[in-house]
Amino acid sequence: MANPLISVIVPVYNAAAYLEAGLASVLAQEGPSFEVIAVDDGSTDGSGELCDRIAASDPRVRVIHKENGGAGSARNRGIDEARGRYLAFPDGDDICMPGMLATLAAAAEKSGAQVTLCGYQAFDENGDGERVWLPAQTLQGRATVRRFAASQFPRGVAGYPWNKLYRADFIRENRIRYPDMRRFQDGMFNLQVFDRAERVRVIPDVLYRYKINTQTEIFQKFPPDMLELLKQITEGFFDALERWGIEEEEPMGRIRPFFLNGAVGCVDCLYSPRWHCSRKERKAWLKRLHLDPTFRRCAGPEEGLSRYAALIVRLVMGEKYRRALAAARIKLFLKKHCRRLFRTLK
Repeated sequence: MANPLISVIVPVYNAAAYLEAGLASVLAQEGPSFEVIAVDDGSTDGSGELCDRIAASDPRVRVIHKENGGAGSARNRGIDEARGRYLAFPDGDDICMPGMLATLAAAAEKSGAQVTLCGYQAFDENGDGERVWLPAQTLQGRATVRRFAASQFPRGVAGYPWNKLYRADFIRENRIRYPDMRRFQDGMFNLQVFDRAERVRVIPDVLYRYKINTQTEIFQKFPPDMLELLKQITEGFFDALERWGIEEEEPMGRIRPFFLNGAVGCVDCLYSPRWHCSRKERKAWLKRLHLDPTFRRCAGPEEGLSRYAALIVRLVMGEKYRRALAAARIKLFLKKHCRRLFRTLK
């Protein structure tokens, strides 16, 4: 059988509640030939068995079962196994909108781009949220591509892998891999991509629906070393800007709130059952945050921060750790029990 045009690589880990709908949205795509490589990353909730059942009824689906190593290692395994000319990396709990693969593939083939990307829309249990997209454009030359990445990173249309189609030969020839990180491996992957790409096609179509995690899911997904991972992606971006010779304040003004909002999310996670923090350990963690070089480098301007995040940053910078922890407890209580009031205050 001829190789498919696209290899759709889906990392799967304990996503049984959403996985069937996510895979269905891929399998319903029409147009170019594609294969789906579902990489079960040591799921314990039946996700792996669900993938096997779907594969048994659809020859386009291949399932790989592996020990848990994180989404990055799952995607790397998919890259190793992929037969397509292009690679796509949707998440198992998101939705590919009708025509996504066909539209991206047509734009990639016509432009000869190494990376082709589209817009997306966020959604949560309350319904649809922000739509993110850019005007149609073709970016040529390494310097142009790097400036585009700097203008969008760390999130936006440039930071994520799931709204993109990558040329497989470009990824392999440049030895681009997902790093061994439990979070932000997608951003580090794309820093490598945009560092080396010389032709990128942007299409304005909003073709992907991205699921926003609930507070419970955040607690489950944020590992105890979350701050260290956040520092890696932040310092990686700062290093890229220096290497690319981009000194403008605007990209710095985006990475600072990205880091600070993430650090404040870690403060919330001090109350996560997964982190197992005592009262003494929470205070000690905040003291370490206060002294952290990346935190101190990013603290200052409050543009891009929520009122809550700005408050926590001010309290930590002022060494008012008990007040910071009290604010975190109040926020988590309101978010869980008084959601309408929480949204108003937020």
